[in-house]
Amino acid sequence: MAIVLFALGIVGTIMNMNAATEQAFVNNAAEIFRMNNLGEYHRPEGLDVLSCAGIIGHPLNYAIWLYIALRRYKAGKRVAWCAFTGAIIAIVFGGMLSSGAHALHPEIWDFVFNSAVPTPAP
Repeated sequence: MAIVLFALGIVGTIMNMNAATEQAFVNNAAEIFRMNNLGEYHRPEGLDVLSCAGIIGHPLNYAIWLYIALRRYKAGKRVAWCAFTGAIIAIVFGGMLSSGAHALHPEIWDFVFNSAVPTPAP
């Protein structure tokens, strides 16, 4: 089971790395701007740092958990949980990167906070 999970993890890691590219962040934010009529999209500074963190962090996460799993396998212990733990960390890390990319756009924050506050009835 662990072998299958780690094989799927390679696919997930590649997909997460693709989602963490600068262009993916730009496309995602531009679509949010378009869908919510937030005006013209301008690329903020700092996306390159987030992209670098994602492109390095996702395979590093995979490699660390694969290493832990191989060490446990040699010791005759269960290893499937290592793949699940790595997947959960990858999901949280990807969400943090995406949130960080959106946090660089004040227009998105204004939209979120203004739409979350109900308008008083007249």
